[in-house]
Amino acid sequence: MINIRVFLITILIWCSAAISFAAPYAAIVIDADTGKVLHFENANIAHMGDLLFNRRFPYIDKSSGASIENWIAVLQGIRATYDNDTLFVFGHGKSNDKVTGNKEDLKAFENYLEQLLVYVKQGIADGKTADELASVPFIPNAPEWTGDGIRRSIDAALIELQGN
Repeated sequence: MINIRVFLITILIWCSAAISFAAPYAAIVIDADTGKVLHFENANIAHMGDLLFNRRFPYIDKSSGASIENWIAVLQGIRATYDNDTLFVFGHGKSNDKVTGNKEDLKAFENYLEQLLVYVKQGIADGKTADELASVPFIPNAPEWTGDGIRRSIDAALIELQGN
């Protein structure tokens, strides 16, 4: 992580290498695969942008190089970076769900991504097709994640796990 400080804003950039920098009013964490986090230090509020989908299926843009494994590592790094009092603002969520949360919400999304990989990896081993994998209403062991888009998540995991 590279840390750059500009006035009171701290910008953290997450990618293959660790990068961080600071600024006067906020801190930004940027991940090359999935987005950025803007951290307002004095208020201890972190806006997660595209890094956090709260209880809805995420858009995993494999055409831009997004990696589910890397996304998991980035979420782990963010949880390790911020304290338990940090308020996280979600970049995406269902319209009737909360828009802010805590480290437990980050861990829940991390669990969704991990369970997605477990489910698809097992499906590959069992010889299931993408259509068969996508016929479920939610990913096993991550039932809170619902809505449109389960097929996008499964297709992205298939691409990642099969190296396509």
